[in-house]
This record gives sequence, C-alpha cells and structure tokens, in this order.
Amino acid sequence: IAATQLIPRSEVTIKRAEQVRSGRYEAMLAELGQMETEKLKDIYVSREREPNLSEPGEWMPKDQSHL
Repeated sequence: IAATQLIPRSEVTIKRAEQVRSGRYEAMLAELGQMETEKLKDIYVSREREPNLSEPGEWMPKDQSHL
C-alpha cells in the first residue's frame, strides 16, 4: 500500500510508465522474444553497465535508443 499510495512517484517513473502503457516497447520486446538464447546472453553480457557508485540521475548510457 505504501509504495502505491503513500510514497510519491518520481517524474521519471511516471514518464516511463506512460511510455510502457503507450506501447513504446512492444516492438523491442517482440524482437527479443524471437531471439535465440545465446544471442540474448551476448546482448546482456556486452551491455554498458551503470557504475556502482553513481548518484541517482547522474549516469546515462551512451546508447539511449532503448530508453
């Protein structure tokens, strides 16, 4: 209850939820769903990772095409 009713949501969270509801990621998810397991593993292993000690909102990946 606290997470959905009492704690205010950040603007980033609100924006991302609107993007998900609008279907923005449907094509990407469909493409991922058709990939072989090994290809998915390669994508995951080669991804750009957020630094462990970065401050919230401070870091963004170089490739933002999937955001």
